[in-house]
Amino acid sequence: PEDPKVISAPGQPGLFDIAFSSYPPALDTRDTCAPEKSVLQMYRATDVEALDPDAMVDGRHLNCGNNDQPEKNWIPFERQGSLYFVYSIVPHAVMKAHKNGTCENKLMSTYGPLSTLQEKYPGLTISGSAQAVYINDTKATPNMPQPHYLALFHIKDPKNSSYVHFAYRFNPDPDFHIVQVSAQLPLRATQPEEQGSAPFAFASGLAVGGQRVIISYAAGDLEPRALVLSLRKLDSYFDPKHPEPRAALQPEHRDTASAPKQKGAVLVAMFGVPKAAVLVSLGVLVGPLLALLVRSYTRRFDQ
Repeated sequence: PEDPKVISAPGQPGLFDIAFSSYPPALDTRDTCAPEKSVLQMYRATDVEALDPDAMVDGRHLNCGNNDQPEKNWIPFERQGSLYFVYSIVPHAVMKAHKNGTCENKLMSTYGPLSTLQEKYPGLTISGSAQAVYINDTKATPNMPQPHYLALFHIKDPKNSSYVHFAYRFNPDPDFHIVQVSAQLPLRATQPEEQGSAPFAFASGLAVGGQRVIISYAAGDLEPRALVLSLRKLDSYFDPKHPEPRAALQPEHRDTASAPKQKGAVLVAMFGVPKAAVLVSLGVLVGPLLALLVRSYTRRFDQ
């Protein structure tokens, strides 16, 4: 199993569900994977007790995707006592999941800037990250002064396995369409041990407590890290005029003119950051273009 995502068990205070991806287990076993021809699938473990971590809980296969291709990076969220998953970002597909492993029909919507970006660069992969969290704090989110869900997605260049990350907001009611996309998030990359691989960071968790946002991520599959910032600070990344934080991915060049000020943000365990030229190139390509598309899209709907 990999990429676990913890969410509160819908309608059951004190219990949690864990969504994760895994190769299917071999028949009648708990600790052996199926033959090599199997592909990653999504699973859900329900009613997990945080105070009893040794209790055995089975993960049920979520039979809501394609059994013949890898399924991962679904974004779980809770709404009105039910569990939903964002199945894909482009298009934005959301489905309601049941405890028996089945799902209802996907609710589909599109967000113009991301669709345009995908059309312009079809080789890039746009996928979900972490969980989605319900936000209703008008004072801390002036760029979205109404209830919404906060979530993350990443863009990957399969040619060199480099990533860039963004936050996004979507409507709290069906069809759960995307309403805003942030500037690029300043996650610090690390060179993995595997030779020839690009430095990378990969966001895996999102939590909001009071006015604090915590984005947990892995750097180079070597170091667990977290980006901690206020909800208001994160909201500033949704300002269409916000500068792209490219310098956060380019520690060898302190370009303060293009990077956002980090006052109010705490980057945990930012030591040992090597040069990340490959990752920077993807960020420089995708970040400004997506920002331009978002600004154009926002102006069009504000008129």
